[in-house]
Amino acid sequence: MRVPQADCTLVVLPVGKDDARMPSLLTLSELMATGHHAVLSAKVGPGKTVAVVGDGAVGLRGVIASRRLGAEQIILLGRHPDRIALARGFGATVCLWAGIGETCGDNLS
Repeated sequence: MRVPQADCTLVVLPVGKDDARMPSLLTLSELMATGHHAVLSAKVGPGKTVAVVGDGAVGLRGVIASRRLGAEQIILLGRHPDRIALARGFGATVCLWAGIGETCGDNLS
């Protein structure tokens, strides 16, 4: 098996293979790495404005990574009210309702 960039994408977890948390940890590790890599590829950093298209698992992880890397403005384009609420909690500063052209909530700036 070939694992590109394994030095920064693989980590040892403090759990055994039979630990009940293993399925959640595996899912989190794949999605978080994908969202984080997207944000790094976009050269997000302090003071930047970011647009995240999609409120699925990877998009939400993109919001988290953007906030962690210091983005000042994080714009989310989403379609699911419950996921948009999560994105706001994760640091999205503007949420747009995809396909309808209306803002989600009252924080459009």
